Amino acid sequence: MPCSSFSTGFSSMYAAPKASAWYQDYVPFVDAGTKAVRYFYFTNPVAQQVTVSVDFYSQRMFAKGCVTGQNLIYLMVYNSAGAKIASYNYYTGAGFNSYTFPVPLAAGSYKVYTSITWATGYTKRDATFRVLSPGGVSITTDVGTRIQLSTRQ
Repeated sequence: MPCSSFSTGFSSMYAAPKASAWYQDYVPFVDAGTKAVRYFYFTNPVAQQVTVSVDFYSQRMFAKGCVTGQNLIYLMVYNSAGAKIASYNYYTGAGFNSYTFPVPLAAGSYKVYTSITWATGYTKRDATFRVLSPGGVSITTDVGTRIQLSTRQ
């Protein structure tokens, strides 16, 4: 396909961020139910650029016509004092939703509220909470269990 027609050849495109040598810390939550609500906690060891994300199966992984509408995703981030420092919501069927802090996030402890309201026909209700950062973070779940997996991109 020639470059000149690339952007017109698809109904939508998504550019995935690639940060060389960043950590990807994540916790999967399986069979998240009709409305997936979870709290995650992470400790940021140093001031650094941070992206929080909720990932799930893209609508393209289901047979055409099985899924109608889009998933509604909420992300809210609170600092250790309980103040909301970021709030983001978005309708999407793309398979992910993320928020990148515009300035380096201070070292400290953070609580993240995540909520997914699934589109009609979304039968595979698995998701993953991710934090991307150059130095890595430590994640625990709403029940205090540290089931974090970590990879370097």
